[in-house]
Amino acid sequence: MTASPHYFGPTHRRRFSMLHWPSGAVQGSALICPPVAYEAVCAHQSLRRLAEEFAERGIATMRLDYDGTGNSIGDARDAGRVESWIESIRDAIVELIRLAGVRPVVVGVRLGGTLAMQVPNIASETAGVVLWDPVVDGRRYTRSLKLLGNSVDPDVHPDVETVVGGIPFTRETLGALAKLRLELGDVRTRGLVVLRAEVAAPETELPTGWELRRLPGTNRMLDTDAELADVPQGILDAITEWAVRNVARPAGTVDMPILEQSAIEVADGHRIVHSSRRIGPNGILAFETCRDGSAGRVGVLMLNNGVAPVVGPGRSWIELARRCAVEGHRVVRLDLSGLGESPAWPGYREQDSYPVRAGHDIASAVDLMKASGTETITTVGLCSGALLSFDGAKRSPDIETIISINGRFDKPFHDRRRDRPDRAARQTARVAAIPLHKTPLVPIFERVPAWFWSVCDRLHIVALPTHAISRFVERRPSRLVLIFGPNELGLRSLRRRAGRVFDRLVSTPGVTLVEVDTLDHSMFDLGARELVF
Repeated sequence: MTASPHYFGPTHRRRFSMLHWPSGAVQGSALICPPVAYEAVCAHQSLRRLAEEFAERGIATMRLDYDGTGNSIGDARDAGRVESWIESIRDAIVELIRLAGVRPVVVGVRLGGTLAMQVPNIASETAGVVLWDPVVDGRRYTRSLKLLGNSVDPDVHPDVETVVGGIPFTRETLGALAKLRLELGDVRTRGLVVLRAEVAAPETELPTGWELRRLPGTNRMLDTDAELADVPQGILDAITEWAVRNVARPAGTVDMPILEQSAIEVADGHRIVHSSRRIGPNGILAFETCRDGSAGRVGVLMLNNGVAPVVGPGRSWIELARRCAVEGHRVVRLDLSGLGESPAWPGYREQDSYPVRAGHDIASAVDLMKASGTETITTVGLCSGALLSFDGAKRSPDIETIISINGRFDKPFHDRRRDRPDRAARQTARVAAIPLHKTPLVPIFERVPAWFWSVCDRLHIVALPTHAISRFVERRPSRLVLIFGPNELGLRSLRRRAGRVFDRLVSTPGVTLVEVDTLDHSMFDLGARELVF
């Protein structure tokens, strides 16, 4: 395992990073500055792969979360966002020089590249700069954020102008972003600019000696849903080769440093401790949040939605974890195997929203919480995370409560025979699972009467969507909260395919169904998110 969590920077405002340390001799160092908002989610796997390739070539690499983004301390609505992001890059450069003993190559993607070029003395403190599809004009970039974003109620959120991928942007932040402009001038450091293949010419004059490459793949990484994002291997190879040629070499041997894996913030007058660690036989990444000095008898386990990292949709798990910790609860946020920072189990693929061995991962997190003195455990999951909560409960009887948000109970599973016992849901025959996966066919399937689905279930052709729920509810003690937005496929399948079976489950003591009219599927809407919380 070459990637380790590491906090650094100001004591009251710790920055978070993932550090990829070479297994052999250190040949140089690199800092990766990601995009922001939803682009960061889409680029996550590609930038992790880039860092892994750097480490394989002997380059100690840090992937940075800016202040108030990712797992770093802070919030998107804090003042001075752009200034703090630039300071985060400056702090990361200083930290990498301390750890690796050599000036890093800086790789900035989209806004990350533009921010990096605003760091004072960037030329003298780095061995080179890679700008991957950088933002050239801040005003144009700000307009695109407004076009992509969703409006908010000004009476409830007077400081927020738009929300992009669940991340709020205040008027102050947008104003500061609009003032940014990428002007390289005569930067006295080596550099590489990687533009999209569709871009005919650079929009800013390059300094002498800088290289320009137009390569395909950026659009397939960024301009899509995160679940569909491709890793542009050709771009990663080009950046890696350039970095290997241009890194500054350490003067001597550099040992693996001792890393800081916890940070403290103050919320509502309480000291909140965030800590990170690898757990379980597969080394999945878990973040634990609790009030300093609190036993945390109530445990809350938060799971990935889709391929979103451990911070949750629009960093909502960060916000919810902080609130729960203030109340004295112990929270664990988990990257399931193959997602975020966690490796896939051997023999299984990465970026699978429904990893077969999720139940094993969840059981490892439950063991961690029980060892810390937690007595009762609740899982909170959105979409795929909601459905996988039932896999976890199947393996771990210590899970007493499941809070399911927009659970995709319509998901038909057809796993390898050896994997089927890991699922709480029943299997569907492959010939039926393939068309059931096709969303455009949903209106046709919804015309089929409930009795037909019941017959298909008894014949083991198509499983009813209620099996995972029934298995959990029949166990005692158990409590289940089902939260859905309007027109959710998961709820529609429960009602139209399970019919009376679902009605009986909802009437069972301990089961609660809540419908939130304004809730979007990914919980990006701030008002709906607040209602869910």
